[in-house]
Amino acid sequence: MPPANKKPSVIVGNKKVTFSDSDYVGAGGEGSVWRKGQMGIKIYHDLNKMIPAKKIQELSAITPTNVIAPREIVIDAKSSKPIGFSFMFVDKSHPLCKIFTKNFRTKVGFDEQDSVDIIKIMQGTVSQIHREKFLIVDLNEMNFLLDRTFKIPYFIDVDSWQTPSFKATALMESVRDRLVKNQQFTTTSDWFSFAVVAFQIYIGIHPYKGSHPDYNKKDWSQRMEDGVSVLDSKARMPNACRPLSVIPPSHMKWFEAIFKRNERIAPPLPDSIGMISGADLVVVITGNETFMTQVVGKYPDNVLYVYNEGSDNYTLTRKHLYVTSRREIPIVSNLDDYEKVLIADSPSRRPFLCKMKNGMVEFEEILETTKIDSTEAEDMMVRDGRIYVARGNSVFEIRFHKGASEVMHTTKRVCGYTENSTQMFEGVIYRDVFGQPYFCIPYKSGSAFNDKIDEIENHRVIEAKSQGNILVVLAEKDGAYHRFIIVFEENFRSYTVRKVEDVQYESINFTKVEGGPCILVTGDDEIEIFIKNDKVKKLDNCPFDSSMRLFNSNGKVFFINGKQINSVQMK
Repeated sequence: MPPANKKPSVIVGNKKVTFSDSDYVGAGGEGSVWRKGQMGIKIYHDLNKMIPAKKIQELSAITPTNVIAPREIVIDAKSSKPIGFSFMFVDKSHPLCKIFTKNFRTKVGFDEQDSVDIIKIMQGTVSQIHREKFLIVDLNEMNFLLDRTFKIPYFIDVDSWQTPSFKATALMESVRDRLVKNQQFTTTSDWFSFAVVAFQIYIGIHPYKGSHPDYNKKDWSQRMEDGVSVLDSKARMPNACRPLSVIPPSHMKWFEAIFKRNERIAPPLPDSIGMISGADLVVVITGNETFMTQVVGKYPDNVLYVYNEGSDNYTLTRKHLYVTSRREIPIVSNLDDYEKVLIADSPSRRPFLCKMKNGMVEFEEILETTKIDSTEAEDMMVRDGRIYVARGNSVFEIRFHKGASEVMHTTKRVCGYTENSTQMFEGVIYRDVFGQPYFCIPYKSGSAFNDKIDEIENHRVIEAKSQGNILVVLAEKDGAYHRFIIVFEENFRSYTVRKVEDVQYESINFTKVEGGPCILVTGDDEIEIFIKNDKVKKLDNCPFDSSMRLFNSNGKVFFINGKQINSVQMK
């Protein structure tokens, strides 16, 4: 069996296929995934877990086109032994769990009606799968991908499904129906698992998480055993969750049957909902005995990001860009036409707007709305006002220089990049290098931390963010999410790691005050305040939650509350 760090040479359908480094996608618990055009290939680490040819034959009968079923047995070109299977590769997809959070939904324009549409497609697909005599069994959120437009849900890891001749081979605890005994799975146990995932899409939390006075926060598995969900009268959901009113009435009644009365029935079709814009609601914020808050800005649509330059704040919403000196009139509009929009420093102290679309990034001087330059790019990010773009097999820092009559740019390579196995997050680049977790943090112009973080090995990185000397990573392993807080020394030559296990999936939300502490929202409206990992202060009853982006400017801390910006300080 070719190990993950060796380029395999395989036979697929009597044709030899040889891979390059750029064809590598990633490695999981069972095997590594490679890509050739629109064909994906899974190669098992342990050949004893190899899917039988007869099971592939049975799975090939599945008719829904959004089910990514195994297609053909893959043969090792050297040993002539079966080592995996081929499947249709979904390009530029997103893990389904991304749409659980308000922040991500606001950024990409995903609303409550989109939730209904996605769930309706998933429900119809599950019904068809059952009619064709298959059971999914391990119907958890990590086994779904969304296409680049967030319209089509794809069912993946189909090789573990139960077929007429083969039992299921995987099941996450987070979706296991506690009423099933002796692994006698049925269509109704599939519908229980589907209810868990659908509830997370609607509301943003697992139906057996949140807080309950009779259980500790980590006791969600016991609550599943006892049938005590967030619909229990004593349970409480974090403020970052969407209200129950966004659930269609027919599905709300079904959730009550499943999670309150412990019934096992197939769902009705979701009907219309009374409130479409629930994710856009501004939460009423009040101070308390610990914090003082004040509204410092209001805008017509949801705020994504605030950039400060001198006395001006540049406020980026999904559609518009505002500058405080120009009052309430947007200086740039139609920004939702672009795939990604960021703000970067310029040599003239008038920031640049960086707009990415169709493989190109345009740099525009904001106050003059004058196009400065452009470059090819597959992705981009900003760190400390510096813009970084992915192009070809590298990530480059873009350096702007003011000439006699125009602004020009040069590039400096920062790290390697492969489209299939590299992700650019906020302030950090993550690379899966044949199963090894490498992170690149360009902490100053021309310098970057670029190394493996051993503690994150064997985890699937879902989210990451870096600011100052802080890196926070949210990663999944065996169906549970874990938060890693990495604090670097000033020279980025050493670091400490703190791991918090089994956390709720949510947006990474923190701000690092220059010369001061890091303030990290950890869920359930709690925060951690720390400078180093060995001394952490925890506070609850905070006026902001994980969905309200924290930022700091001139030593002061602010948070974004939907269409408002609030200042916050401790009393």
